Amino acid sequence: FYDVLSAGMDANMPASEYAKLVIEADDGVQATVLDKGGNAYFEYVKEMDGEQYRYFVYAYRGSGAYYLLQFCCNDIEADFYREAFEQIEKSVEIK
Repeated sequence: FYDVLSAGMDANMPASEYAKLVIEADDGVQATVLDKGGNAYFEYVKEMDGEQYRYFVYAYRGSGAYYLLQFCCNDIEADFYREAFEQIEKSVEIK
């Protein structure tokens, strides 16, 4: 949690609070943080080179750091990839 403490943030905050800080740090991103069993999750859409991309973001609080797992795909294909991303996320173990 060294980086978190160095930035003047609380190293005891839950993953959901960390996710909110990540959203605030990315200009123009509007998302709602949802609880996923103690971890946090949010989605947002961002335009890049005239295309809309959807980001699926999971935030975790480990024993010594916070972690982000991000997936991205063309927004048109988001429904197709959503289940695959969720299955991959379920395999992640943070200690």
